[in-house]
Amino acid sequence: MPFGSIILFLGLVIDRLIGDPRTRFHPVALLGNLIGFWGKTNFYPRSLERVIGILGWLVTVAVAFVPCILLWLFAPKAVFVIFSILALAFCIGWRSLEEHVVSVEDALSKGEEEGRRAVSFLVSRDTKKLTFEQIRSGAYESAAENLVDSIIAPIFWFVVFEIIFGAGIFGAVLFRCANTMDAMLGYRDERIRLGWFAARADDVLAFIPARITGILLLLIFATGAFSACGKTPVTEVKNSSPIEQSAELLPLSAEENDLLFDNPDRGYRTEHMTAVAQALQPREVWLTGASQLTVERILKK
Repeated sequence: MPFGSIILFLGLVIDRLIGDPRTRFHPVALLGNLIGFWGKTNFYPRSLERVIGILGWLVTVAVAFVPCILLWLFAPKAVFVIFSILALAFCIGWRSLEEHVVSVEDALSKGEEEGRRAVSFLVSRDTKKLTFEQIRSGAYESAAENLVDSIIAPIFWFVVFEIIFGAGIFGAVLFRCANTMDAMLGYRDERIRLGWFAARADDVLAFIPARITGILLLLIFATGAFSACGKTPVTEVKNSSPIEQSAELLPLSAEENDLLFDNPDRGYRTEHMTAVAQALQPREVWLTGASQLTVERILKK
């Protein structure tokens, strides 16, 4: 389909200009309602939860694909292009991610209680006892992980499906469905069996986009084009450990970074990805703590 680049460009423009409309009729909100309907914990027999999770995943994707398929097959091309532009804008969370993270900083200027409330929309952990630095660290973590989930991965799968099938919107919708199900069910708590497949599927779909993101960040920060929080330039960083560098360059302590980034409730992170993160860190170039820490966490997806 020759309109793929136009759809991608206009979808990004619309998301940047408008962001996500805050309404219960937002497509992703409706998708969440569907997932919430079948994704109830302690509702199914324990032995069937994994099967229900797989079937629910397939049904959710199928339901989301229905309007895409109907318009792709039967609607005039112009209508399908317009639909694809709008749907892609809903699948991407560029502006909303920025707004949520900035809102944490704005809330912190009013006090820790306001900061805790703001960061609770970004992280899944209990925020009631977080300190000022931990609240800010939660915002950094969310920005790092959601850079993949909200921007890079939807674009990646749009491009892949556009090249293969001539209908990129199916790829973006597929990833948004998978990522939403993982966000709602992919935890090591009572949802572990029901959300097992959702978490695995999200890991698979985010595997390549996460590495693309990590490499891009390494290239950006390695050039010295940015410095962390307007402080030390890249070439002046002395500590070799990403955690130590983060403590040096960011308003976060090493202990607080470690606490915030290691969330025991989030499941299915593979240990061998730590080696990938380390292998991608240049030994001859000093990177900022922000960039190294961000890249490591992204590569652990």
